[in-house]
Amino acid sequence: MFGWFKKQQTAQLATPEEREAILSQLDPTFRPLDAPLHAFLEVVSANPKWDDNQIEQALCARGVEADCAQSLVAFVPLAFGRAIVEQLGVKGSDTYRLHNLVDGTDKDLPLADEPAYAWARQMIGLYRTSQRNELFKLIALRSAELAAINKALASGLTQDELVKGTLAPPVVSLSRSLR
Repeated sequence: MFGWFKKQQTAQLATPEEREAILSQLDPTFRPLDAPLHAFLEVVSANPKWDDNQIEQALCARGVEADCAQSLVAFVPLAFGRAIVEQLGVKGSDTYRLHNLVDGTDKDLPLADEPAYAWARQMIGLYRTSQRNELFKLIALRSAELAAINKALASGLTQDELVKGTLAPPVVSLSRSLR
C-alpha cells in the first residue's frame, strides 16, 4: 500500500556454504577470520550508524579478540571501498601506514599481507551482487579512501583528473606492535 509502511529488509549475508566454497581454495590462515568477518558484517548491517568504536565493542562482546575486531573495522571498509575506487580507475597504494596507538610509531606495510584486508577482498564477490549490494555499499562507504574520492569529486575534480593520480597509502591506527 504505502512504501514507507514496508518493513525494512535485513541485509542478506553470505551463507556458510558460500564462504566455505572460497575458503576451501585458499590458504588455511584465512579460516580463523571467517567467523569474525561474518560477525562484523552482521553488526554493521544491524547498526549502520554506529561508529568504529561501537562496532569494535560489539564484536568483542561476541567473542572476537580485540586486535581482530580493530583490524576488521579498519581493513574491511578499505577492501570494499577499494573495489569501487579501482572501478573508477583510480590507483590505490599497495601499502598502508600502520600508526601504532600504543607508542606513536609509524611503518609502511603491504596491504596484501594484512589478513583482514586480504580475506575481505576475497569476500567482495559474494557481496557485490544485486541481492547483497546494499550491504556492500554500506561497508564500502565507511572507507576513508572512498570518502576522499567523493570529496574530491564534490569539490570539482573530474574523474579524468582523479585517474591521473594515485592515492597515498591509507593511515590505519591500531593498538598493536609494528611487525
